[in-house]
Parts: sequence; structure tokens; C-alpha cells
Amino acid sequence: MLSRLSGWRSLCLLLCSTSLLALADVEQDAPPEPDVGLSAESAPEGPGIKVPNLVLTRASGEPVIDGVVDETFWRQAHQVMLDIELYPERMAPAVVETRSYVAASSTHLYVAFIVYDPNPDEIRSAVRDHDASKEDDYVSIIIDPTGTLAKKYEFRVNPDGSLSDVLQDTISDRYIYDWDTEWQGAAQRTEYGYSVEIAIPATAIRAVEKAAGEKKKGTVILKRSYPRSVDRTLATFFTFDLKAPENSVASGVAGSSAAGGALSASTADDAAKAAAAGDEALIPQNLTLVPHYIYHRDESRDVGGDYEYSSDHNLHSAGFDAEYVFSTSEAMALTVNPNFSDVEADIAKQSIDNPFTIFKPEKRRFFKSASEYYNTLIPTVYTRNIVSPRIGLSYIKDEDETSYGGFAISDRETEFVMPDNLGSDEVEVTQTSYSMAGRFRLSQGKRSYGTIATFRGGEDYHNAVVGVDGLYDLGPDDKFRFQVLASDTQYPKAFAESLCEEDGCTDAPPPEDCPLGSCDYTAEVLRADFGNRLQGYALHARYKHDGPEGLYWIGYEETSPDYRSDLGFHRKADMRSINMAYGEKWYVNALGGDEGKSRIRAYAVLAHSRSYEYNDALSSEVSLWGEFRGSLQSVFRVGWRTPERAVNRINQASLETGDNAPLFQENYWQWYFEMSPSSEWKVNFDGRVGRMANADNLVLGDMVEIKPKLTFRWGAMEYQAAATLRDFEVDDKRLYKEQFLSLRMQYQRRHNITHRLLYLDDLTESDVDRWLGDTDAEELERELEYTLIYKPNKQWRILTGVKLFYEKDPDLGFGGLTERELYLKVETSL
Repeated sequence: MLSRLSGWRSLCLLLCSTSLLALADVEQDAPPEPDVGLSAESAPEGPGIKVPNLVLTRASGEPVIDGVVDETFWRQAHQVMLDIELYPERMAPAVVETRSYVAASSTHLYVAFIVYDPNPDEIRSAVRDHDASKEDDYVSIIIDPTGTLAKKYEFRVNPDGSLSDVLQDTISDRYIYDWDTEWQGAAQRTEYGYSVEIAIPATAIRAVEKAAGEKKKGTVILKRSYPRSVDRTLATFFTFDLKAPENSVASGVAGSSAAGGALSASTADDAAKAAAAGDEALIPQNLTLVPHYIYHRDESRDVGGDYEYSSDHNLHSAGFDAEYVFSTSEAMALTVNPNFSDVEADIAKQSIDNPFTIFKPEKRRFFKSASEYYNTLIPTVYTRNIVSPRIGLSYIKDEDETSYGGFAISDRETEFVMPDNLGSDEVEVTQTSYSMAGRFRLSQGKRSYGTIATFRGGEDYHNAVVGVDGLYDLGPDDKFRFQVLASDTQYPKAFAESLCEEDGCTDAPPPEDCPLGSCDYTAEVLRADFGNRLQGYALHARYKHDGPEGLYWIGYEETSPDYRSDLGFHRKADMRSINMAYGEKWYVNALGGDEGKSRIRAYAVLAHSRSYEYNDALSSEVSLWGEFRGSLQSVFRVGWRTPERAVNRINQASLETGDNAPLFQENYWQWYFEMSPSSEWKVNFDGRVGRMANADNLVLGDMVEIKPKLTFRWGAMEYQAAATLRDFEVDDKRLYKEQFLSLRMQYQRRHNITHRLLYLDDLTESDVDRWLGDTDAEELERELEYTLIYKPNKQWRILTGVKLFYEKDPDLGFGGLTERELYLKVETSL
């Protein structure tokens, strides 16, 4: 065993350690970065290294997915041992035993796990929401169906049967938890640990039929997360064939990593059935229809006034999502009135000190089902910009080396991000718009190339974007990515008007001098430049290495002043920037029980950005970071940052930088801390403290920001209390204070029923005598929301809830309820 592991050590393997955060970027709400933990980048290659190959004979029948691995079906399966540790130590022998069984029918891939634990009482798990078991014990299967490395699908099940599905997108370099698909999984606790059964339809992984004799194979990783004093990741991997040779029976797995072969020999009848199935399509044609009905009573009023129906929602509405599957790799989808309010409200809070639009995840079925095709290095398709769609159509097709697809949708409103180099804002107008996107990707070995095009248009308005992108896989720890885009845009006056500080700012040309604090214009109004045709480009290139002993990267971005991406999430225009980093890693014995596998990482980041049009410096930064990850499930990352940066313009009616956008020398500490000493408790404490600049007032001051969060699980009940507290002082006097509190309780004893109670409290206090522009001395908002989700069976889903909103009127000096909502949604799958 040890000699085999030593021979494979050259993989440097399937692990992508802690995410490379956008540390060179001063923004705190960037799009999601890569996951922390295992990333199955590629199958190993090299002299003397042979990857086991598993030939899956078509199994007859199907198991009952209940977590109990006792059906005769599993006698047709291959036994595979998870005998390798991938993290913290790469290619070490596994410290605990995990058995798995793999089989395939004409429609599904089936996996079962028998998970042994020396101390079952220490298992970390509970009944959780979908995609909420990231830090639990769990087992999973990761599938790269084509072996091209472009994307991998991971299906996780924790010991209480909670499911998570994750898209590991190599092209965009992100773990995407928003991605969802239809599959089954169940688990049972046992006296020796737990057992799991998983059934994955071939359509869920876009499996591609192989021609007879074709050599290219998909890759599978079977994985176990084993969190105790330190996180451990155990696994094994192999290539696989979805289509068995004719007249064959279930064969053993080549190579000792997946030793054990089939549990029992197939019968002659099974062999005949498997041979007959070999020439069939993986699944028959299939139509899924999911209609829904919504009752939404939404009433609002001024403090002390009378309630009126809100015009934002219809009292009654209905719609549906439909999907027609031609084959495992080809599908078409249709949506009519897709509804966004499937879960509790987004609670991301944009700080006064963050002038950039925050990223929000997608939740609607139609957009999530095809999202994997449009992920690129520059987020060119961001479907949260489509806010009130009427009808949409989508088509996707996967082939062995190519994939392509597109969608078109009509939206009752138009909303998108208007970029600038010092901030961004959202255009929001009640004007119908039409959005389209198309994507083509070609994968050749370890290289992938793609094209993407988007269009958004309406009355007197259009935005068209087209571009190319590529991925070069230089090894398990080394990737080079690039993307180049060009755009053509024209905006109507109404779009610029929606960005004005006060109505009517576009009725006259901007004044020559319009100082911050007394100007209705903003940089985003000027960027709209209505009536003129805007043409521009954007490019992004990045090389990254993240190995077991060190990390380094270099990235370059360039965006011309007139580049716009109205269907994407592109917050910066008119800038050039470069950032690079270098660091080392060490493994130590920090506290008892970690067996010398706690990790220390130290690295430095350098970054610089300039205005594209004026070539003025916008920011320069050197930062030093240290990180500890290990004992007691703890992570502590701390950095000393010294950016010199521009935060706003003096004259708001000019896009010039230089003297119009003075540089402020900031220096502050920033840290992130989390610890989970037991399965019941988790503590987070993040923050920043030091000298920072305020964009709204163009001043340098002393900032203290802390973000504590406490999560406690007791039986079926989970409690979470979180806060964001910011205090900003100039000349020893407070300029503003922000206090954002959230309290959440969730009761979930079974997977089919969930009770949630959410309370939000948002308080902002400002010094109106020193604040530039109009602001209130105090703004207070409170929100209480209760949600019930009930799934009586696989076909039906019922969601109902009530929301109350309290607001304090600064003019009246007192507050009251200003909004109340009652919500009911019923949907079924036909």
C-alpha cells in the first residue's frame, strides 16, 4: 500500500486547498470564490501511473433508496474501497474504513457507502436544508462525465440524509452551490457508523453516449468528509465506462485502488439483459412539468397611514416550468412566470463603505438548471438581472468534446449593474426588455475553449456582448484562464434618470462644477451616456498555482470606459489592474489530536490599478497574510493591508480621476475566524480595524468593524445569532454607526417539513452636521418573517409565510408597521 501511494505522490492531486480569495480587491462582497477543501481537478497522468478503469455492466432492477444497503441489486455492483487520504496529507493511507458499491442501469448511476466510524457518537450531522451540510460528515460522488476537466458534478449525503449538489466549475474557478438538479439520496445511522444510497439520473450529469471502442473516459471520485479535530478528506478515483461491451458481465476494477471486484457474479440472464441494454439510449424521452400557483397579499403604508395593495405583486398568479429531455445530453426547458420568492428574503447588507453592488445567488428552477453552461471567468450571465420574467425558453446539448446552448426570455422590467471604476449602481426601470444568451465550448484534452454571446434590448435600448475564453490545465495545481469580451450598447434617457440622486437631473447638461454632497449627478449617470453608442471591451487573464507546499498567482484585468455587460455581473469599467501573490505552507502539531496535520500558510499580495482613460492611479496595495487551519475545526486568517486608493470624485459631474479623485493612504488589520469544537456549536468572528476612507464624505477615519456569529444545534432545532457592527470616527468624533442584527431559528425534524423564524434589525446613525449631502440622523428598520415549507411527497411542495416590516420615520420621530405580506405557493411535479 505505502509503495503504491508513494508512486502516486507525483499527482499533487485532486486537492485545491483554501480558496484564493480576492485579497487584492478592496471590495468585500465579490462573487463566490472557490470552495475550501477538495477539488477534483483531473485524473493522474505520468510514467508508471495507471488510473483504474471500472466497466459498469448494466444492472437489472433498481434499489430502494432508503439508506439501507441490503437489496440483492447491490450484488451486481463493484466494491470500491476509499483507501486514500487526500487532505491534510496527500496520498496517505486512509485512517478509517469506507466501502462503496457502484452500479449502473439504463437510466441511473447508483452508489452505496458503508461508512465505519471508531466513535459513532462523534459524527457531525443533522437534518439540514439542501446544500447546508458542507461542514458535516458526509460521503459523495464526484463525476466528470466526459473526462475533459471543464466541470465536475458532486453529490453529497450526510448521515441524516441531507443532500447537497455542487458544481465544480474549472473554467470560472468556482464551487457553485446554487446549481441544483434532480437526484435521490438517503442515509441510515448504524451501530458502526452510517450507510448511504445514491441514485443519479444520467441526465443530471449530462452523460454523453460513447461510440464503440472510444477511449476517452469520464472520471469518478468517491469521497468521504471526516471532520474531527482536523478535517480529513478520504477518497479513491477511477475512470469509467457508462456503456458496457456486448456480452460482458460485471468485471472487477483494474488496479488495487478499487480492488475487490463485484460482490457476486452476474447470472446468464443478467448478462443477456446487459448486452441488450448496451445498444439502447441511456434514457427514454421524458417530459417534466412543474406548475405552481401563488397567493401573495402585499400591503404597504406610510407610518400612521392606511394600508394599500402593493403594485409590485399580483394577488393571484400562476406559472410553470417544463423540461423535455431528448437524451441524457440534450434537453429543452420552458418557463412561464417563474417566481423568485421561493425562500426567505436575501439578507445581504450593503455597507455604507462599499459603493459596489453586491452579488446575490440565483434560486429559480429555470435559470439554475442551465447555469452550468454560462459560467465564465468574467461573470457574463448573471440571471438575477432578470427580475420579473414572463416567458423563457432554453436549449442545451452536450457532446463528447463540445457543448452548446442558449436561452431567450422576456422580462417585464429592466434591471442591471451600471459600472464605474470607483463604484457601481443598479438601473431599475419598469420597461419591458428581452434577454438572450448563447454559449459554445470545445474541450480538447486538458484545454478548453469557448465563445459566449448575450443580448439585452427594448425600446430605444440594446446591449450586445460577444467574447471568447479559454482554460489551460497545466497540472493538478496549475491553471491558466483567460477571457476577452466586446460590447455594443445604447441607452435611453430613462435609464440615466433612474440613477439620478434626485429626479430630473438629466433634463439639463451636467454643470461644470457639481461637488460631492450637493450634486444630483453620479458617475453612473454619466456612464449611462444616453443617446450615444458605446463600444468597448474587457479582458481578464490569470495564472494560478496552489499546491501542497506553496501558492502563487498573477492576474491582469482591463476594461475600457464604454464596455457594458447588462446581462452579466460586471461592476468595474475604465480601469486596468494587475495583482500577484506568493506564499508558503507548513504542517504542524498545534494542539492535541491533530496528529501534526494543522496547516499554517503565509503569503504576500501586491496589487495596482489605474484609470484606463486618464491613466491615473486608482489603488496600490501591499498586504501580508497568515492563516491557521486545523485543531478544533478552526480557521484563523489575519492580514495587514496598506492600500492607497481613490474612493470617490470631488466633482461628481466629471469622470476625471487624478486630482478629482484623491488617493487616501489606508492601513488596517483584517481577520476571519471560525471554530467548531463540537457538532452542536460553531463560532465565527470576523472584522477589520484601522485607518480607512469613507466614499460618501471623502475623508480618512478610524474604522472598527466586527462580525460575530454563533450557531447552536440542539436536536431538531438550530439557532443562529449574527451581527455586523461598524463604527467610523473622524477627528475622534463619530461620523456614522451601522448595526445589523439577525436572529434565526429553524426547526426541522424530518426532511419534508421545515419551520423558519427570522428577525432582522437594521440601525444606522449619522452625524448630519458633518455628513456631505442629505442623510437622516437615524434610520431604523426591523423585519420579522415566518416560513413553513411542507413536502407531503416527491410530487408536491407547499410554501407559506408571513412577513412584517417596521420602519421609523425620521420626520415624525416614531415608527410603526409599514408593510405586511402573506404568501402561499403550491407547486407539483407532473
